[in-house]
Amino acid sequence: MDDELIVLEQRLCTALTRIRDSYEMSLKATEGNPHFNVLGADLWVDQVRGIITSEVDSRTWDRRDGKNFISTKRLAGIDYLGFMVGRQVYLRVGLCLDLLAAVCRGTSLVQESEFDIARFLNLMVAEPYLRPGNNLPIWVTLALKAAAGEMEDDLCAGLPGLITDHDVLYNELPADAPPYARKLLPYKTGSMDEYCAELLAVTTPELEAPAPAAALDVASAARLFEARSDELENYVRRIVLPAVLARV
Repeated sequence: MDDELIVLEQRLCTALTRIRDSYEMSLKATEGNPHFNVLGADLWVDQVRGIITSEVDSRTWDRRDGKNFISTKRLAGIDYLGFMVGRQVYLRVGLCLDLLAAVCRGTSLVQESEFDIARFLNLMVAEPYLRPGNNLPIWVTLALKAAAGEMEDDLCAGLPGLITDHDVLYNELPADAPPYARKLLPYKTGSMDEYCAELLAVTTPELEAPAPAAALDVASAARLFEARSDELENYVRRIVLPAVLARV
């Protein structure tokens, strides 16, 4: 990896760590409003669900056990959550790369909406913080799609077990909630272990020492995915860093 990409990786890691720290402070805040600013977007943290949002309408917020969260007792809360969790959550591969570049630049002058920035941060910051095991599969998926030029593809679609897959408080939806509230219900199938097995079968031809992932059971393939994390991370570097650099 050349010097320019090494510097870029350092900048990206530093920037994402800084955002992660801001998210963590907002997630754990016990007083005041749990919000922070990224790329010029004023963002809020639902401290019960752990998701990053752009919602500031006081009608949608409530408190529980000292934590701020978006309530689905009101239609405004259901309406808003539909943009952040569930079936309609969408993050284009190209947009993810654009926002990674913006994070590296440290600019607040971006054209993307606060909704897009919140969705991006939920996948790339909140998700790895709350579920560390999902971090590498997310980056490998981004690399695979970027390598294939699938810039319009939804990065979230095939990833199971995300914090934004559905509303974790779906059991609290009112009995008379409108039909469109169904988009907040669980709908994905499969486990992250199964997904890692699929990823390994696809990515191993790209690695220096291919492994017969297709012949392994899911649990063994998932363990092999973890064991080969260094190779997979190098694969991500080879694909993602040049794509981000081209956008910086």
